[in-house]
Amino acid sequence: MKSKFDFRQASIYALSGFLSAVLLGLAGFYQGSLNWTYFLVFFFVGLGMQRFVTGIFDMIFPLQAKQADLKYLENKAIVADFFK
Repeated sequence: MKSKFDFRQASIYALSGFLSAVLLGLAGFYQGSLNWTYFLVFFFVGLGMQRFVTGIFDMIFPLQAKQADLKYLENKAIVADFFK
């Protein structure tokens, strides 16, 4: 398996983490003592911010089309044939 540094994905994670921390800080989540339910809020705000930042990156720097995965297409055809 080939490992390479994906700058686009790393910048999406870094920017979404930073922006979610800023958003939660502006909302006042860091003022009181932390409750265990706050971790759910942190998690879902982080996921939402990651989707938002990924959408922005897709508009600015769209991914190039990848080659079609033949195994995926074959499995999709089998499932479509089964449900006919």
